Amino acid sequence: MERDYLSVDDLSRDELTFLLDLSGKVKAHPGDHAASMSGRSVVMIFEKPSTRTRVSFEVAIASAGGHPVPLSSAELQLGRGETIEDTGRVLSRYAHAIVLRTFEQERLELLAGAGMLTGLQKFSGSVVRQRGSSPKLLVLNTALVSATSGQTLREARRDPNLWGRLIETAVGAHLVNTAEGSEVEVSYWRERNREVDFVLRRGRRLTAIEVTSGRRKGSLPGLSAFKATFAPTRTLLVGGQGLPLEEFLGRPAAAWLR
Repeated sequence: MERDYLSVDDLSRDELTFLLDLSGKVKAHPGDHAASMSGRSVVMIFEKPSTRTRVSFEVAIASAGGHPVPLSSAELQLGRGETIEDTGRVLSRYAHAIVLRTFEQERLELLAGAGMLTGLQKFSGSVVRQRGSSPKLLVLNTALVSATSGQTLREARRDPNLWGRLIETAVGAHLVNTAEGSEVEVSYWRERNREVDFVLRRGRRLTAIEVTSGRRKGSLPGLSAFKATFAPTRTLLVGGQGLPLEEFLGRPAAAWLR
């Protein structure tokens, strides 16, 4: 799920070691990582003037194939009275990540709490490998998906691909929102062309969730492959061939790990 880096204390010892090792590999063989951020945009906000921080971030993002967007307070509505939370909500609709150089830690925490997008980590048997994987972006408000489609509710229901996206987004947003503040971890799983929409983990208990409304029909090879590899405690189908969506949304994420 979403991972905000606000302080070095946010990382465990294993995670910090993993990042330092990865940094050494990237420095030694930059060409091997030239496309690791391909298709991703990173907004960089500098309330506090900087030379080394701006240049290092901008060069690093570009070197990894990403698109850096450097901004100062004067270029944003922040300089004209807009709150940092509103700025975060707006920018999170366009960018995959936001970097903020500011004077106060509190402003960084306010920005982190305002995002409307989250990144689900790819499930792995190793927590360190999982947190080092590429995230799957999830919109936390289905209105953003429907608004950008330009279709009415009736039209969306007749479009299997769009309706499937809306249902999957609703399920994911519900899991992330109801797992917040608990010990439940929300992720996804993909191996080659096989995928499981959502994976819940708490301790040794594991639940694999597949959304079947709209786009998917017939067999579910991703779920079968996940069961064979990780032997989850439980598997769950939501919508269409499985549990009614209304019933699923009526219970928090932790309920599906019992």
